Amino acid sequence: GRERYEVLLQYARFLHDDCSCDEEAGGKLRECITIDPSDSRAIGFYAKLLHEHFGDVGLSDRYFRQAIKIDPTNMEAILGYAKFMEECRENDAMAEHYYHLAMKTDPSSGDALSQYAHFLQHRKRDYPGALKHYREAVDRCYEDAELHVDYGEFLSEVYTEYRELRNGEWQDSSMLAEEQYVQAIECAPSEVSYYVQLANFLTRKKRHKEAFKMYQTALTMDENNADTLGHYASFLEESKKDHDGAEQMFLRAIRADKRNPIYLYNYALFCQDRRKDYAKADDYFQRALQIDPKDKDVNEGYAQFLRHKMKKKKLAAVYFARAKGDFSKTVPGVVELPQEAPSSSDDDSDDSDDSDDSD
Repeated sequence: GRERYEVLLQYARFLHDDCSCDEEAGGKLRECITIDPSDSRAIGFYAKLLHEHFGDVGLSDRYFRQAIKIDPTNMEAILGYAKFMEECRENDAMAEHYYHLAMKTDPSSGDALSQYAHFLQHRKRDYPGALKHYREAVDRCYEDAELHVDYGEFLSEVYTEYRELRNGEWQDSSMLAEEQYVQAIECAPSEVSYYVQLANFLTRKKRHKEAFKMYQTALTMDENNADTLGHYASFLEESKKDHDGAEQMFLRAIRADKRNPIYLYNYALFCQDRRKDYAKADDYFQRALQIDPKDKDVNEGYAQFLRHKMKKKKLAAVYFARAKGDFSKTVPGVVELPQEAPSSSDDDSDDSDDSDDSD
């Protein structure tokens, strides 16, 4: 039984970490818990899956508490419960309590420091505190590439006024951020996304020649990576003013990841703003919304398009409402959310009003 437990637990981690097969991983973890309900490792891991993948708030809460009760030093359960309190319960006080508990349980844990830094940055807006913990985390987990990226983004986009004295010279946040992006690549030279993130940083700094080379490096590593193609498309559109090249990259990104609404939405904006092809823009806005009808940015963008380009104010109002989470009205010809009941009176009024609506 013990040997089978260990094999199943390791297999569950493999399924989750390397294969993104969380349904199957959950099944293996449930089998682990059946074999030994007193071992907190499978319970804490299962609680994490319930939170992040299955979205079962009540059961996740129960399993986190059970894992920590069995083993108060289970770092995965403690940090998972802190994140659960932050994201699901929005209980910052309890989240902070468990982050502190994690750092007290293992003062050498870079994960605890980096996750607490992220909490201070995004939830508390305590930027000096976040900086302190990011620096400590980087010192302790220097080989953690993702941590370098997180710290780089914090320095380049959030705590931009920070400066550091090194060897008698002041280095600003931009220089320090670039150092973190470069370090991420050195830690994981085969990870394409880190080259793209450095390219994005260089683009923001208007260092376009260097950014171009970095995008080319990323595409050489994986020419069909949708994220790389999507960012490169935006770079060609906005920085190089190469609209033909940008359009090719947008379409390649869509082909590489047909179910991602971001690429459809960005191409819709391109058709709207650069090509002035409103029929095609409308088509791609709707395609994006068919994949994710609740996407705030897509609903907002489509509403702006309908109002200002198509002169359909009342139909635009429906999508402005959806961008704010109000799905009480339905729209003819659009795939609706299952829980919403269609309103024929609303639909009829939209049809008649939109035919000749104007500002």
